[in-house]
Amino acid sequence: MSFYDSLSPAAGNAAGSSASLTGPSRFSGRVRAIGLMLLGGLSLVLLQAGVALAYFDSNDQANPAGASAAVLSPPVSASTSVLGSGALQISWVPALSQLAGAQYQVVRTTGAGSLVTVCTKSAPVLSCTDSGLLPGTAYNYNVRAVLHLWRSPVVATTGTTAIPTLSISLSSASTVAGAALNVDAVTAQLGGLTDTTFGGLRTMIWSGLTSSPSASSTPIYPSSSLTFVNGVAASVDGFTPSGVTPYAAGTATLVATDAVSPAITGSVNLTVTNAAAAALAFTTQPSNGIAGQALGTQPAVVVQDAYGNLVVDNTDLVQLTLSSRTFASGLSTAATNAVGGLASFSGLQVNLTGSYTLLAADLDPPTLLNATSSSFTISPGTGSSLQFVQQPAALTVA
Repeated sequence: MSFYDSLSPAAGNAAGSSASLTGPSRFSGRVRAIGLMLLGGLSLVLLQAGVALAYFDSNDQANPAGASAAVLSPPVSASTSVLGSGALQISWVPALSQLAGAQYQVVRTTGAGSLVTVCTKSAPVLSCTDSGLLPGTAYNYNVRAVLHLWRSPVVATTGTTAIPTLSISLSSASTVAGAALNVDAVTAQLGGLTDTTFGGLRTMIWSGLTSSPSASSTPIYPSSSLTFVNGVAASVDGFTPSGVTPYAAGTATLVATDAVSPAITGSVNLTVTNAAAAALAFTTQPSNGIAGQALGTQPAVVVQDAYGNLVVDNTDLVQLTLSSRTFASGLSTAATNAVGGLASFSGLQVNLTGSYTLLAADLDPPTLLNATSSSFTISPGTGSSLQFVQQPAALTVA
């Protein structure tokens, strides 16, 4: 009889019907009993492990005994909180009961660089940080329990990184037109605090400043490549050149905008004062006129710096010289002091017809560049009387 035959009920019954059991027959009965016990125990183990193994990788043979103990359970819940523009924190509530040695794994499923395992943590750690993310971007995550190659069902959560504001630090709040000042640092901020999650090489678009009034000088901006470390790009090592040169006087605004994420922007105001007086310019040209009448539009002259800005504190004496003949006063010149850099003339009148220009000159030192007005014409007025321009001879022959 074979070993399997010895385990069959038929064989047992046959052996039991014998009036006298020999030694080998008694041994076969014992083997059969032990075999039945083993088969029953194995069936019970497989029945208990069936549900657990449904969640496990069938190739994982590392802990088959543990698999039979209980089901590998997913976390109860998962959530995401914002740490800054470049990082999110993923947290989870663990299962009430879990297989010994099980860990929790976080996988980024959507967003830049998706399908990345962010972390695998063991209790009591119940959170981890995903960093190096893009500002203002939504990311989805799956959190699950893992044990060797076994995986539980997942619990999903999502989060969106913040959008920081750029704070620009200048070496001074004011400068003179044409003079550079330094941009010491550009800092990414959230709620007034430095966003330490904002980092890496960023391309910055600088704007806000205008060209000089003469439109001959365009503003100079810092480098467009800025390297942020813990939210700060410092001019010492973060970007070169770091100087900014405005040419238009007044209140100026320097703006920095992230080229990849335009929502990331910031600005700073600075005061630009005019440079030294350098030239005169007609802001109001004289108009054509009628002989014997004041010019309908009286000329005005400004004192400017080298970039065309009004020299607002200038009070120099400005003189106009008629290109030919004289004004109604009998003089070929007229003068007035500038007020706030502006010399306004009034009452100028030319009595003789013709075409004229005006030459403006500053009579106070230092010598400035003169300015010449556009040409204007004086026409005869309406006739009001007759006048002999040549008298007849007192004596003549009939």
